[in-house]
Amino acid sequence: MRITRFRFSLLFSLSVTLLVGVPLWITQTEVKGQKITRIGPIAPTGRLQPMQSPYNCQTCHERQFRENRQNLKSGYRSVSPTFNALELAANFTNGGALRPVYPPERNFSNTEEPYESASELVPGFCLGCHNGATLGQGDNNDINIENVAQREVPEWDGRTVPVDPENPDGQKFIDGETIRPLRDYHLVDAQGRQVLPEQFGGPPPDGAFPSQGAFGVTCDHCHNVTGPALERSLQGDGFGNAAVRLLFSSAKVGPFQNALPVAGNFHQSTNDVSRIDYLRSPLFCNACHDVRVPSGNVVAPDDPTHTPAIGHYRLENLGTEWEIGPYNSTTRNPFGQVVRCQDCHMSLYPYAGNTTYTVRDPLTGEDLEITSPTPAVFPTNFAAEPGIGTPAGVPLPTRQVVTHYFTGIDVPLLTDGELRDHLGEDYPSTDDPDLDEYGIPLSLRTRRDDLLQASLHMDLDRSDPQGRLGEKFTAKVRLIALTGHRFPSGFSQERTTWIQLTVSAKQRGTDDDFVLYQSGYLVDKPHPENGELQADGNIHDEDNEHVIVTVNPFTHDNEVFYFGPDDGPHARIFDGAREGLVLFRNELLRIYGPETMNGMLTGIAGNSRLHPRTGAVLEHPLEEETFSAGAANAVDNWRALPPLFPRTYSYEIELPSAEELAELGVELEGPLEVKAAVHFQHFPPLFLRFVSRATGSMVEENINNVKRLEPFVGLRGPANRQYGLYDEQRIDDLLRIVFDHTTADLTIPLEAGE
Repeated sequence: MRITRFRFSLLFSLSVTLLVGVPLWITQTEVKGQKITRIGPIAPTGRLQPMQSPYNCQTCHERQFRENRQNLKSGYRSVSPTFNALELAANFTNGGALRPVYPPERNFSNTEEPYESASELVPGFCLGCHNGATLGQGDNNDINIENVAQREVPEWDGRTVPVDPENPDGQKFIDGETIRPLRDYHLVDAQGRQVLPEQFGGPPPDGAFPSQGAFGVTCDHCHNVTGPALERSLQGDGFGNAAVRLLFSSAKVGPFQNALPVAGNFHQSTNDVSRIDYLRSPLFCNACHDVRVPSGNVVAPDDPTHTPAIGHYRLENLGTEWEIGPYNSTTRNPFGQVVRCQDCHMSLYPYAGNTTYTVRDPLTGEDLEITSPTPAVFPTNFAAEPGIGTPAGVPLPTRQVVTHYFTGIDVPLLTDGELRDHLGEDYPSTDDPDLDEYGIPLSLRTRRDDLLQASLHMDLDRSDPQGRLGEKFTAKVRLIALTGHRFPSGFSQERTTWIQLTVSAKQRGTDDDFVLYQSGYLVDKPHPENGELQADGNIHDEDNEHVIVTVNPFTHDNEVFYFGPDDGPHARIFDGAREGLVLFRNELLRIYGPETMNGMLTGIAGNSRLHPRTGAVLEHPLEEETFSAGAANAVDNWRALPPLFPRTYSYEIELPSAEELAELGVELEGPLEVKAAVHFQHFPPLFLRFVSRATGSMVEENINNVKRLEPFVGLRGPANRQYGLYDEQRIDDLLRIVFDHTTADLTIPLEAGE
């Protein structure tokens, strides 16, 4: 089934109680050492207008519509199998704590009162960012439109029931009619009435169209913004958790003052300078691109004197990374101006030429010459369609405009056909080989790869100038992130970047490489926990060899966890080892430990004072990477590379002697070849296997004979249902590593030694 193109206006509108604003104010303050500009909401103008379908904007803004159509925030985020699976898994482990979506407590309303407790923030937490504007309309209980579902996503009716009613202490699962992937609810018929797939998580029914909620963050979400919702942000700074104030009215905000009148008076363009400045500011982006989970962080507890004092950890820290980084400065970056989010993600970047500049290595004092794409170069075009967007006879001038691709470094884990099934038959191909009018690739994957190539500088210049068999050789990889935030950034556990280092030499008289050292390699293995019983010849679905993990889909604990042969993160950080994997990834952490350490309370909950697998009482802290935000009690957001700050990673390698090689029947000849490459993986495969098992893959047997898993043998995930979101086949077919997006090579003499 394929959804056909469908134009309609959403029939909901907000109640007047959501439309009250206050005058703008701007102040400077210090929040934990950060200079934050606080902006208050502003008074709205214009007539009330229901939230518009993107198709209603297309008539006058065809170019913007086409660019935004493939923006992953506008559509894919709502139907993504990962988001839908994670939302379900989080509800399973928390007994529905993230729902009901429309609770009696606060959710996405524009009330001006600050949060008083975490209970007001938790319900509907995921959907509040992915689909906040649509969710916000459900707060209006005064509107009753016949035959139209007022609340697109219903309340959670989950309940725990035994598999065998005669054995209530045996196997249990979570049951309920509303326990569907959220994307099931983002479908309507030709009359705008909600329809559901026949099968939970199944394909859309014939004749279905994408609802307003299917489009996620759309035109009206951004162009109806009036300012930050300070009361929605946990630190009162307008950062995080969709802390924006929306007014669904005819007065839209754009980047220009004194815009021309719109044909048919469909909307007006506000001249409110403060509102325009907010739309153009990175503070607008920061309102969503920090994600703060209401849960105490045992590593960095929040200041209890702050109001509101709701403990949280940072699931995503992107906005704050930019705020405290060098690009939020006129003096600390090489471009001599503040480089905004929009300057890279809404411009011609990285297709607008290059700039060469120097970056100082603080360790050596060297000035390094860097060449990278130039930000803040924008195309010139019409802001609307000439002859269509304005009243008859009113000519449109050309202006400096922005692009609406919002390219990042991820790619849908749905096929093009599946995307069109859920988002409409006009959804563009993610691999379109053509270029747009500016020379920007239409292929989402190509834009992703080009952005990755622009993200890093790497060299091996500080490595030893020669190698000698039987002695130590030190390879030094220097990396500089050229991004406006840390690299990689985003949702913790999502984007994984690592260095593969290989040191080799030729076997004498041949062209055959003999590997003397390697780190960051991948091994093709079977994955019996997900039904793959033998290696399949595909390394795109493999994890790094630094840690071996299998996650319990019911408890979200690591049922298997041990360090692998390429262990690097712990050894490098805690032991100072100069070998092993160099991994850049924000990490969710689960810290277990005793109640007190050195007479001080640890803040670790009572149920985390036992070893997660043996059940032994812990006498010392135990830190493990976890793959569930619901199971985490800390987040390490600092292993990623800081922007424009060179870091050098050393590998101390003991080269074998000529005698040791001779015992293997190997004789080498120089030179020594050192190759470094940075690879990118959108999701750790073990993470996707966890959500796969949590939402449908059969747990056939207890593969590790761990007693605490025995009650769950034979269940098809906590709901005992196959939702069709992930399985091993989808992981194998669609998860892809971007290999070698940054590389460096070094060839040096190799001596035989004594």
